[in-house]
Amino acid sequence: MSTLHERATPPGTEASPKPGTEGGPQPGATARGPLRRLRRPGHHFLRRHRRSLAVLAAWSLLESGQTFLGGYGAARALDDGFLAGRPVAGLLWLAASAAGIVIGGGAVRGVFAGLAGLVEPLRDGLVRRTVQRALDDALTAPARADSSSVSRLTGQTEAVRDGFAGVVLTLRSFVFTAVGALLGLSALAPVLLPIVLLPLALGIGLYLLTLSPMARWQRAFLDADEALAAASGGACEGLRDITACGAGPRVTEELDALITAEAAASRALARWSAARTWALGAAAHLPTLSLLAGAPWLLRNGVTAGALLGALTYLTQSLLPALNTLMTALGAAGTRLLVILDRLAGPAAVPAPRPDAGGVPADRPVPTTTGTVRSRRTPAPCAPAPCVPAPSGLASDAENPYPPAVELRSVTFGYGGRPVLDRLDLTVRRGEHLAVVGPSGIGKSTLTALIAGMITPGTGDVLVAGETVMGRHARELADRRALVPQ
Repeated sequence: MSTLHERATPPGTEASPKPGTEGGPQPGATARGPLRRLRRPGHHFLRRHRRSLAVLAAWSLLESGQTFLGGYGAARALDDGFLAGRPVAGLLWLAASAAGIVIGGGAVRGVFAGLAGLVEPLRDGLVRRTVQRALDDALTAPARADSSSVSRLTGQTEAVRDGFAGVVLTLRSFVFTAVGALLGLSALAPVLLPIVLLPLALGIGLYLLTLSPMARWQRAFLDADEALAAASGGACEGLRDITACGAGPRVTEELDALITAEAAASRALARWSAARTWALGAAAHLPTLSLLAGAPWLLRNGVTAGALLGALTYLTQSLLPALNTLMTALGAAGTRLLVILDRLAGPAAVPAPRPDAGGVPADRPVPTTTGTVRSRRTPAPCAPAPCVPAPSGLASDAENPYPPAVELRSVTFGYGGRPVLDRLDLTVRRGEHLAVVGPSGIGKSTLTALIAGMITPGTGDVLVAGETVMGRHARELADRRALVPQ
């Protein structure tokens, strides 16, 4: 898979789109390609988390029971209770339906426990892959590294996490609700099934026709967004050169074209969202209209009033709300999830030494870590000597008489559960700089607080300028740290 706009295109080398396709998805960019590419890694991921899937399915079975009792209890309450002159029996059937609601509500806690076992490992794996790809790209071509990876790390991985959780919840709810509703319709009167299912299938078919165009335009929108992020980042970095060379109008024109392309993709996506809403309305209302229109014929053929009430209960209270939620989630979060997953799960670049790349010299030290944070030393250029001499303040350990500015030795720290930092070894020498980048929850603030002496690690030692920060007075610690607010 090739990801578009991985790096900013140098000015003047942009490929011209075909007439009539400006800002639009490229031919062949359908939803089938991402589905085909993601099928194998998706199956592998689900196999590795079979336990979480089993927990999720077990708790969801209770919702099937709740759905079944809801419609069946209403039908029996009417036929065997109130219409038969036995109000006590009718009330008991309604009580059984209410008990199903209580049981289903108790299953929610178990459902979310199983959901966390799927969502969090997916997000963590995508973050690791995105960071690895960004590092590999930077090592392969340091001069062409751009800021589009920031969009993937901070925005797209979180979008996958939220979207995947929403899709799993709604898909699970629809499947188990549908199982309970179909079993209930079969128990009431099998003749109700075709009257309900045929118009439902028609509405779902209309809805599915809108998914492929939405996926294409979602991809086009994300391509345009990344291209704009990369181009604007490059323009900001080269602002002095742009001003000095008088290239402001040209850069403005190029950025304006990217903004226009993103706006066009956004408008097309909105139009298909409107079509999806129309198809959703058809799927939601056609089964109910079909049931009401066929009610006289059903009554003449032996279907009781209670069975009709039960079928209407299944449709309006269970099946159609679950279908509405599922289609909304698939149309909004589902297509976006598919496109972003396809982009993030693609093969990473293979780093290779480049003698002409203007990167960091091989003899320049970098902060070294072990434990849960690993570093990679920049590969040495093939030239006989580094193209840029190393700064005097960044000498090797043998030449540097000063202790490290910051040093962590086998530091482990957690907030009661899984450790945030696990046996972390980190060394930052004098004159070096360390940037920790990532989404919320990976331990950036925790690492800062440990180095500043604001919290104490469970095990290990933290040293600043060769002296431990643990056990010191607050005034001593304040003299040793500086904070730049953001």
